[in-house]
Amino acid sequence: LEIYYLESYEHMGQATVQCISGCRCDAATIDAFAPSKQSIVRLHRMLVSQDEKCVVGIKILEASATQEHKFKISMIAVAYTKEEFHGSSLFSQYIGGR
Repeated sequence: LEIYYLESYEHMGQATVQCISGCRCDAATIDAFAPSKQSIVRLHRMLVSQDEKCVVGIKILEASATQEHKFKISMIAVAYTKEEFHGSSLFSQYIGGR
């Protein structure tokens, strides 16, 4: 799973990402605060077991270096490892579509 989020020096907080049901993953905390005076979109990757009914939750935390709680997600994408892709039905569709 790839989560693209805004990292910035003002108003930013933290969020926890975790698998809720249907899949497994290690929970992760993302801190969107950047001490440098810049704003940039960052990428957080996490391994999630495959399941078509996977539910992943993102929760804004009370803890924050700025005492504020803004957390802006730019994009969430499902990405396959090379091994997973080659063994998936997507690979069969891709090869069949050539």
